[in-house]
Amino acid sequence: ILVVLGLGTALRLALDCCFEWTLRRVVQRSQLNSNPV
Repeated sequence: ILVVLGLGTALRLALDCCFEWTLRRVVQRSQLNSNPV
C-alpha cells in the first residue's frame, strides 16, 4: 500500500510540474505573439 501511495504521489507531482511548465510556456508564447519586438 505504501508503494502505491508513493507512486501516486510521485506521479501527481510529475503531472503538476509538467502542467505548470506547459502552462508557463503557453503564457510566454502568447505574450510574445501579442507583443512583437
